[in-house]
Formats: sequence, C-alpha cells, structure tokens
Amino acid sequence: MAVPLFIVAATVCRFVDDSDWDPRERLETILQFSGIGELEQIVQTYLPVLTQLSARLNSHSKDRLYQEFRMIVGSIVSLAEPLSIQSLAVLLNISSDTIALRLRPLHSVLRIPTDSDTPIRTLHLSFSEFLLSNQLQLEPFGINGQVTHRMLLSKCLQLLSRPGGLQENLCKLEYPGKPRREIDQTTINNRLSSAFQYACRYWVQHVKYGKVEIHDQDDVHMFLQKHLLHWLEAMSLMNRLAEVIEQIRVLQSLVSSSDLSYLLDFLQDAQRIVLANRYFVDLSPLQIYSSAMIFAPQTSVVRKICGQVPPWIRRYPITPPMWSLELQKLEGHTEGVLAVAFSQDGSLLASASLDQTVRLWNPATGQEIQKLEGHTEGVNAVAFSHDGSLLASASYDQTVRLWNPATGQEIQKLKGHTDGVHAVAFSQDGSLLASASLDQTVRLWNPATGQEIQKLKGHTDRVHA
Repeated sequence: MAVPLFIVAATVCRFVDDSDWDPRERLETILQFSGIGELEQIVQTYLPVLTQLSARLNSHSKDRLYQEFRMIVGSIVSLAEPLSIQSLAVLLNISSDTIALRLRPLHSVLRIPTDSDTPIRTLHLSFSEFLLSNQLQLEPFGINGQVTHRMLLSKCLQLLSRPGGLQENLCKLEYPGKPRREIDQTTINNRLSSAFQYACRYWVQHVKYGKVEIHDQDDVHMFLQKHLLHWLEAMSLMNRLAEVIEQIRVLQSLVSSSDLSYLLDFLQDAQRIVLANRYFVDLSPLQIYSSAMIFAPQTSVVRKICGQVPPWIRRYPITPPMWSLELQKLEGHTEGVLAVAFSQDGSLLASASLDQTVRLWNPATGQEIQKLEGHTEGVNAVAFSHDGSLLASASYDQTVRLWNPATGQEIQKLKGHTDGVHAVAFSQDGSLLASASLDQTVRLWNPATGQEIQKLKGHTDRVHA
C-alpha cells in the first residue's frame, strides 16, 4: 500500500508539531520506526502516531484507550458519510468530550474541526486502509471492519428505537395529507437530527458490510415489525424514500437460508408496499399510515402487523385478496404516454408523452430521474443508442431531438421533416439514426453532427416505423 511522499511529509510535520508533546521526542519516535527497514512506508508513517497515544499510560488505562479508540476512530473510518463530533456522540451514545479527548492527539491523521458541528474526516484514505488492514488486526489499534459495522448497526437501531425516536408523525404535521413541499426544512432538521438521519439512511448498509445473516425474530426483524412505517415516513421526510427499495432488496439477500422465513415474507410484502405507494407517500409522508395500509391487499403481511387504520376513516374500501402482477405505476406525465424504451443495460426507462415531454425513470425504484423538455408538440417515440450515451425522441413538432440521458441536456435538434415524426431507430454501431415521418419519407442522420445524410423517398403514405 503506497503512500505519496507529500502525505508522509505532511503527516510527520503535523505529528512533530503537536503542542502537547516535545517535538524532539516525537521526531525520535519517527526516526526509530523509519530505521526498521522491513516495515512498509505506510507502517512507518502511521504506527508512530498510534503508539504515542498509549506511551504514558498504565495497562488499565491502555485497555480503556484501545476500546474507545476502536469505537470512535473505527466508526470514523467505517461510516457511510462523515459525522461531526456532536452527531457521532449521539449515534454512539457517548459524550462529545470523550470523543474530543480521544481525537485530540490525532490531528496529524484526521481533519478535526474546531467546532462540534463540522464533520470529522481522515486527511488521507491510506489511514483508513491502514487501520482496517489485515496486518494490524492483531494489534490493539487494529480495526475489524466487520465487527465495527455490526456495532454501528446496533447503535443505529438503538438510536431509532429509543423514546423520542421513530414514531408516527415525526414532525407533528397538522393533517395526514400535508405535502412534504409545505414542510419547512428547518422543521425536519430540528426533529430529525443529523445522527438520526444517518441511522435512517445507512443502518441497512451496516447490516450488509457487517455480513449479518438476519433471521426470524432477530433485532432487525423486531425493529421492522415495530418501526417499518415510521422508517418509511422518516425517509420520505428526508426525500430518500426511493432508496428504501434497494435497501429492502439487500435485506432480502441476507436472510438466513435455513429458515422457512417469516422475515422474508415480511420483506417481500414491504417491498410491494413501497413500490405501490412510493409516488404519493413521497408527496405526503403521512399517507403511509392511511392510504398505503387501507388499499393494501387483504393478505398483506405488513398491513396485518403494522397497519392500524386511523380512527377518522369510517368506511373501508374492498381490496383484492393478493397483490396483482403490476409491480409499480410510474406517475408524472400529465397526458397520454405513446411510447417507452429501455436502455441496453436496463438501468433507464424512457417514456414519450403527448404532454410534450420525455421522462427518464429508474425501473428498479420507479423514481423519475430526468424530465426532458423542448418539444413543442406531443412526443411519439423514443430510442436509446446501443451504448446508452444518446436518447433520440420523435415528435409531432416535425423534429427529432438528441439528448444526453446522464444530464438531460439537449444535444441536437434535427430538422428537415415537413410533418410529424412517428419513429426513430439507431444503427447497431450508433453511427446512423433513422426517422420515419407522416411526410411519407424516411431520413438518415449523423447523430454526432446532426447532419441529414439521406432522404429516402418512395412511400406514398405516412411512414410509421
């Protein structure tokens, strides 16, 4: 594991410059390690920083130092995103003073802010790699990544489950249909602290990287049975509800294969609940408790375990006994949809509509990714290039437009047809684009330049494909 020389030099300078220590003593420590020829450069750089932490402590104090180091610094190098001292203290349920005390000698390897609200970061990725490396596992400062992720999972679930944690109507909204866009962001941030939002977003990631095999009636199962709907409300308030779909898939993949699993049944039903209701729960978070539960099938596991019909609902609709074959409904267009097309790798779905827009969707979550505007009449057709770098759209406005699917930017507007364009298709190598029009012609274009290469005439009526 190579460390650039400027990182070595910067780390040594910060280490020697620490005002709490004699700089000559620190320089001697560095020189002692650099004199051991068989040690890798990364070890020579970082091991002096770690060994100096316990140099003046007795064995009892050292044990406590090592334990707190593994918890605090282990968390810093394992978190999905950096947290401030204050937020880390809330997540780990320890005092911010303890964290500050343990981090104080580590300014040579960590970017430790002077305030308690700015995230703590490693100065270089190599420090995280060093702490998590196999060669340090038998050392008292070594960080076991899998064990640390399991600890963080436990801390996340504890934070979310404690009194004042996940519960119905987290932001005390006035009525169940209140749109998220009308909720002040300050209200959300005040009620959902940074540590709380971190736990909501990333507890599943810690299950994954902790390599936890989940099973019936374990901590994860019990948490979901009690707090699934509360968690979905929180993720909607954070505008992160679409992320839950992939997180549920991750949990499904981690269910113990030895069980005839009630947990797996619960997760499969939870996935259907989110897929079916993501659109309107994204708009109004509290609808997860009313509309989502009321219209769930009669055999829905989540409805039976988590669903309590609000008292203000007097008449219940008749719902189907089981889930239908429809996985999700993609909503957003304001007029009829005339065409759809998948990208070659299946990661994007494009839809063409009479509302004059093309929309790009994530098929896995149903989330709208891009809304492509520019056509002045309805859009008849869409097609992806084979490599997915271009999207072509054909419209009644007599144009073909080329878009960058990654950015939503319009790249070319191909003009030449004298009537509406009904279809488009790329050649296999992407060097040609064909368009078919109501003007009785087919035209060939160079997608790179937008130049018309040929006009194919001969049809005596409209060309549709």
